[in-house]
Amino acid sequence: MALNETLTGEVCHIKGARPGSARFDPGQTDVERHAYANLVLMCPTHHTVIDDDEEAYTVKRLCEIKAAHEAQSAPIPDAEAATIAIAVRACTESKVLIPGVGGWR
Repeated sequence: MALNETLTGEVCHIKGARPGSARFDPGQTDVERHAYANLVLMCPTHHTVIDDDEEAYTVKRLCEIKAAHEAQSAPIPDAEAATIAIAVRACTESKVLIPGVGGWR
């Protein structure tokens, strides 16, 4: 979900990032919480829809959706993947809002 150098999606947690957030798992470590396996890229609209309906969008279902999407996605060039990885890492490690990505303040 990138348009030129701008990420247009939001990096979302499958299991919520903090207490009170959708699908939060208190047994999950911070490393697990911010690991690739617990992250999914979504448009802002679907991020809200999914977080507002935890009954329909369980951890299991979100993992299945992510896996199905990844299975049918075409590989991207390494340079593009590196750019996206840097933005995702900045979002999840520094907890700073990145325009177009989402994150924390």
